[in-house]
Amino acid sequence: MPDGLHEKLYKFYTDHTNLRKEESWARDSFQINEHEVRTSVVPLSGDMIQECIRTIQPLVDKWIGNEPTKYRTLYGLREYYHGSVLKTHVDRVGTHALGVILNVHQDMDDDTEDWDLEMIGRDGKKDFVPMKAGEMVFYEPGSVPHGRPKPMMGRVYVNAFLHFYTDYWDLELTQDSKIIDRIKNTTTPLLPVDVGVSKELAR
Repeated sequence: MPDGLHEKLYKFYTDHTNLRKEESWARDSFQINEHEVRTSVVPLSGDMIQECIRTIQPLVDKWIGNEPTKYRTLYGLREYYHGSVLKTHVDRVGTHALGVILNVHQDMDDDTEDWDLEMIGRDGKKDFVPMKAGEMVFYEPGSVPHGRPKPMMGRVYVNAFLHFYTDYWDLELTQDSKIIDRIKNTTTPLLPVDVGVSKELAR
């Protein structure tokens, strides 16, 4: 994570845990085992959200070949607890073209323990990405299956999630069934998906 941003996010988190609220999930949601282990959110302030956008967006632009991107959402800070599972899934293809996971804090049972992020490439191969506090990963959440299918073996794991899109990734356009089929069936990424490169850039 860029110098200074992690420190600001971590300080905001530790200073505002009194704002913690239990996260609400739709009845038919499946990606988190929230019926077994609840999740919580410590909401970021408007100023902190703008700081994240200003800092991260230029790196996302660089990641996709210096194409200009547009901000869509920032969610978090989400707290996962011991036993949490994030089942492998894809996000909304129309709104989650480009994503960044910010790992703000983790308190694991063992310092050597990781809660790996699993991604499944278009070749069907799984890639497991360990993350430490202060690191971030760029990925395509709307078209690349991802999750953390192993139970989290720690006390708390805190992430924020940013999403961006481009002029050629239009919400209405991506509702077209032909576009959806192309996204699902292509063996070539519509946008770069190289987990190694994306994490290297994100350091």
